[in-house]
Amino acid sequence: MIYTPRQIGQMGEIAACRFLRDKEYNIISVNFTAKTGEIDIVASKGNIVAFCEVKTRKDEKHGLSSEYVSLSKQQKIIKTALLFMKRYKIKNVMRFDVLEVYIPPAKTHREAKINHIKSAFTGDGTPYSF
Repeated sequence: MIYTPRQIGQMGEIAACRFLRDKEYNIISVNFTAKTGEIDIVASKGNIVAFCEVKTRKDEKHGLSSEYVSLSKQQKIIKTALLFMKRYKIKNVMRFDVLEVYIPPAKTHREAKINHIKSAFTGDGTPYSF
């Protein structure tokens, strides 16, 4: 079966949510959208709220998925996260994570390989070195 890029992205988000739940995160929101941008997954664990960008690819042939989280994308995520925190009056510690999801061709989210990069970039827009 050949999947569209949208279907691959959706499978990646499903796999990422399952991965985070297995690591005892609570999923607060999926695909939170505001004027400032979108956040794929908002999850919490302890006193941390993790704003997660999910990047799904079939393999690492063209580089790591995390390399596709541009500085402008990071800035949109940060602005959107600040709006989320303000809107829901959340005072927890914020963290910005990237979940690299690799789903081989003709496979599903159940066979995904996931790399969770915690604190992938900072709230001041300084990128983490991948």
